[in-house]
Amino acid sequence: MATIINKHIKECVTSIFNLNLELIAENAVQSPNQDTIDNVNDELQRQNARKAALLAEYEKLNLGE
Repeated sequence: MATIINKHIKECVTSIFNLNLELIAENAVQSPNQDTIDNVNDELQRQNARKAALLAEYEKLNLGE
């Protein structure tokens, strides 16, 4: 079970990394699109919340709860 959760955590970490790259790229252009930035930030919040929930579940399994 922990292996499955760990896989999902790694997917979140990869998504977060990619989203941060998107923000860097969007902010690098002369006229960044604010809608794109807002959407990426919303998705970053979602992925960070998802990662936190998965980490909490992972800890429960490791502590035997």
